[in-house]
Amino acid sequence: MSILRRIIGETRAIGGTWITDNQPLVSSAGVAINEQTALSIGAYYAAVKLYADTVASLPWDTYIRIDGTRRPYRPSPNWLTTPQPGNPNFTGFDLKHRMVSSLLVDGNCFVLFIRGRNGDIVEMRVLDPKRVEIRERDGIPYYIVTAQDNVAVELTADAILHIPLFATGRCL
Repeated sequence: MSILRRIIGETRAIGGTWITDNQPLVSSAGVAINEQTALSIGAYYAAVKLYADTVASLPWDTYIRIDGTRRPYRPSPNWLTTPQPGNPNFTGFDLKHRMVSSLLVDGNCFVLFIRGRNGDIVEMRVLDPKRVEIRERDGIPYYIVTAQDNVAVELTADAILHIPLFATGRCL
């Protein structure tokens, strides 16, 4: 704002809109903005990709604490290197990339743990946040996941890892 405009007393309204549901926002130019249209903007796409690539390339490992000392857990679980055994081309990098991208684009990341007969995790899948609804029963969160055929399944926190981008102080 120039000095002359400050003297004259020009005021500017700064409007802010919060995303409250899955409805697209309308920009001041009249264009609907949602996850897909935002990703079609080169700068936004590049920023999300750069951030996700950087975080996904960081090493990760499993550790166990023995007598107060943290040590690498060996042998490393298979889901760490091959999160989807049916697709050996889907690596730990791909899993982390999808997790970070989901956080940045949708604000939430939901990871489904598929367990074997002995209870160990055998597969991990990143879910579409728009298909997951968080509910609470007696203070304990549970999740309603809607599949592509519109069949809803109720899952507990043992089966789903929820990572919110921003925590509001509430449990949900």
